[in-house]
Amino acid sequence: KPTPPRGPTAVSGMNDTSFTLSWEPSESDGGSKIVEYIVEIREETETVYRSVGTTTGTVTNIHVERVVRNKGYLFRIYARNEVGTSEAFETTEKIVVGRKITPPSPPQNLRAPDVTGRSVTLDWEVPARNGGSEIT
Repeated sequence: KPTPPRGPTAVSGMNDTSFTLSWEPSESDGGSKIVEYIVEIREETETVYRSVGTTTGTVTNIHVERVVRNKGYLFRIYARNEVGTSEAFETTEKIVVGRKITPPSPPQNLRAPDVTGRSVTLDWEVPARNGGSEIT
């Protein structure tokens, strides 16, 4: 079976009742092509998840509807192949519908792998939090 999908998640196209959620694909398909991603949602104050829907195996975003302005939501995303379903990737930071966009957190794991007398090469990883908007 595949490994779980990965973060960071990103939000785009947000309005008062819907938005698009995207995530990073599974690192491994477990030897069998991923046929779908399964997305579930819950309000931060609830314990029960409900289905948002599924996407085909190469699509790592989904349009989320039936959400309420100023409420926070958490997600679980699974990858499924012919062998089975992955463990869940669970979001840890709530997404608040209609929230104003805030600055993202800083890039992670900044490194300078190549330093010469005339130049420096920098590597980094995406921020842990995107502030509610895509990082471009």
